[in-house]
Amino acid sequence: MLKRLAGLCRDTVGYNASHILCWINWPDDHSGDEQRRSSTTVGTIVILQPLATLACAGYGYLAQQATLITVDLGSGSSSSTTNVNITSGSLDSIGFNQADNYLYGVNRGVSPQAVYRIGAAGATQFVLNLPAGVDFYAGDVDSTGLFFVAAPANVNGFYFAQINLSPSSSFYGRIQYQAYGVNGPDSDVVDWVATPGQTGVLLSVQVYPGGDTYLQQFDTTAREWATLTYYGLSVTDVTNPSFSALYGASDGYIYATEGNGGAIWRFAYQDPYDYRLVSRGPVAVGADGARCGSSSLAIQPALPQFACGTSGYLIQFYTLYRVSLTNGTVTPFLTLNSSRLYNAIGFNSRDNYIYGTMNGPTNNLPANIVRIASNGTVQIVVPNINNYWLLGDVDANGQYWTALQVPHIS
Repeated sequence: MLKRLAGLCRDTVGYNASHILCWINWPDDHSGDEQRRSSTTVGTIVILQPLATLACAGYGYLAQQATLITVDLGSGSSSSTTNVNITSGSLDSIGFNQADNYLYGVNRGVSPQAVYRIGAAGATQFVLNLPAGVDFYAGDVDSTGLFFVAAPANVNGFYFAQINLSPSSSFYGRIQYQAYGVNGPDSDVVDWVATPGQTGVLLSVQVYPGGDTYLQQFDTTAREWATLTYYGLSVTDVTNPSFSALYGASDGYIYATEGNGGAIWRFAYQDPYDYRLVSRGPVAVGADGARCGSSSLAIQPALPQFACGTSGYLIQFYTLYRVSLTNGTVTPFLTLNSSRLYNAIGFNSRDNYIYGTMNGPTNNLPANIVRIASNGTVQIVVPNINNYWLLGDVDANGQYWTALQVPHIS
């Protein structure tokens, strides 16, 4: 297709190593691939030279400043960090384009912002400039190759733009639509995400100033926001959480990095709209995320979980016992790190792990709140707390409640 279009160039406007801008004459009969275009006879097209593509894999991409981090969403581990070659500003509003296996993003901190195509090893190509004076900072590409970028709401409302990034389209690299929404989101869109099989809608996890967390949907045709569900108050263990990086998936969930602490959560976007903590990844303040949403690779927690059944669990020093609630039998189940003590455990039915307190090396301090897997692996969830809690449990909403047992003084 691109070779055919390149042959139609009448006058070359400009070029560099990555792209060519030229005027093109379209055949009068609009035959073949050119039928996709409107009846206009002269237009402008960007013909990009190929970059090495990215894999449509199960991991996510996290953009921070001018670096791109590959994150295993199941375990939270980051396997590589790549410097991205953008002229100026910081990389943001990234989205994975399943139509050509490239990432696309914009550079923030400059005006006008530009859209870049990103290939393997951080190689980039300039695609187009966005309208000057607008700070786009949320973005994703849907399954049809449309790139949607959003700006913070202002006195005129919520502003967004739609860019065609379908490599088979004669409108590639052009803003097809830009407008204010009919209404605005309940709080600023930190990031939004397209999901497989749901064209025309984008999802965003919105956190109100008081901590109430909602899933909201933007209809790109009607230009309207609607609330899909209310997840609850303070679903994370972070004050003023911000889900700054969202990742699409084909399993009925969207995945989200909470930027202040790095926790990776998953949120169902269909009934019953459950949510749960998946892993702990890199801290991502002001970052943005993307993933190849059509990837069939499952995102699974790397650590084995406990079965949610008829057994209870008892911790003594560093040994975890299993207790049969039917006959009272107590059997040793796991031996944890023998140099530490554990207490205040509770079973979290939202992720099937046990949470508790692990003491510190000096007079039990500094202590840590930990997550315990069924193979005995212990992950620190909240480090360096000033109390070694003695009482604890996790409620049905995934909130961990702890307390000190203070002796009564008469």
